[in-house]
Amino acid sequence: AFRLYSKAAEKGYPSALRSVGQCFMLGLGVPKDESKGVQYYQQAAELGNKLAAVDLATSYFTGAGIEQNQDKAIKILEEKAAQKSAEAMDVLGSCYYTLGNYEKADYWFELAFENGCAVAALRQANIYLFDSERKKDIEKGTALLKKAADAGNPDAQFYLAKGYLYGEKSELAIEKDTKQGIDYLKKAVWSGSYKAYQFYGDALIEG
Repeated sequence: AFRLYSKAAEKGYPSALRSVGQCFMLGLGVPKDESKGVQYYQQAAELGNKLAAVDLATSYFTGAGIEQNQDKAIKILEEKAAQKSAEAMDVLGSCYYTLGNYEKADYWFELAFENGCAVAALRQANIYLFDSERKKDIEKGTALLKKAADAGNPDAQFYLAKGYLYGEKSELAIEKDTKQGIDYLKKAVWSGSYKAYQFYGDALIEG
């Protein structure tokens, strides 16, 4: 895959430049080199690839492959969010959560979800359900998990399925409902959740 991406990147295709950057960042098919990964993100972003700009901002925020500059990261993300990039909104939510600004984090997660990013609601749900840094709100977390599941997020569908199957024994604010649980489990399998597929297979074996 790296060779194919490289050939396309040499022709200046922004999406290929971003893919080469990801390969360097993660060490996929090439020795890991975060600084090279950032260089490719920059090239792709300069050619208008919004996802590469989000990747570049993430690198600035974490300091991966480039000198950390959280202010610059947020500036890039806010620019892309203004261009209706749901991914930028989602990452802004994560950034503000990391910085301890929960009000802004919620704002951006909710806006990301409204713009089609289902995983943003799942991130919010996990914060309310499991994160010790913030006061838990099981009912709100469960509602957010259902929003993400109904929007098609496979991980949310799987976690919600287990919640319905286990009822009070789960960490969610829902009553046991086997039919609902199986329905969400099937949705998760069809959405591509390996965990759901494995869970479903084990359940069939056990009868």
